[in-house]
Amino acid sequence: MTSSEGFVEISHEKKIYKVRVIKFPLPSGEIEMLITDLSAEIVDKDEFQELYFKRWPIETSYDIIKTKLQLENFTGKTVLSVLQDFYACMYLSNMVTFAKCITDDEIQKDNAGKTLKNEYKTNTNILIGKL
Repeated sequence: MTSSEGFVEISHEKKIYKVRVIKFPLPSGEIEMLITDLSAEIVDKDEFQELYFKRWPIETSYDIIKTKLQLENFTGKTVLSVLQDFYACMYLSNMVTFAKCITDDEIQKDNAGKTLKNEYKTNTNILIGKL
């Protein structure tokens, strides 16, 4: 597709789906290509791009919960044990978020006034390991 937005047909299991493709440049210069079934009357291209960037922190949270905290790795088979694992994971996720806010603030205070090439943040993997 050469234009920045348009419709294409995708075939899957003998069904044809008409989907909207939206392309836009990222700050890095790369071209992001997104596919949706929402028409331009519902969400225009600029709104879609804004919604996509608002959604990104949610997607990274899902990644932390599912892969790093291993939400789906249940320790039992009963309803009670699955619920306990789920709530323990959510509790730990909240603790990680809370601790990350505190440590990120400390890092910003420590680096205030310094000329740094990159913004320093808490390493979430190490934080999870420590908790």
